[in-house]
Amino acid sequence: MTTEAKIQITSSELGILWSTYISKSARLLIHNFFKSKTMIKPQKAIFSPVGVKLFQILGYAS
Repeated sequence: MTTEAKIQITSSELGILWSTYISKSARLLIHNFFKSKTMIKPQKAIFSPVGVKLFQILGYAS
């Protein structure tokens, strides 16, 4: 690969990528933690695929 073919990103772009990765990873870990610890049936409905999709539509999760 030649030098011209390499894509360079700025530190701010790298920061945005890292922030997005950490945010999504934390969101997934927290979701899985509460999903595994929830015993009440109405609360479990929030973690169902429909509940997760509703949160995505409302903008609470991506």
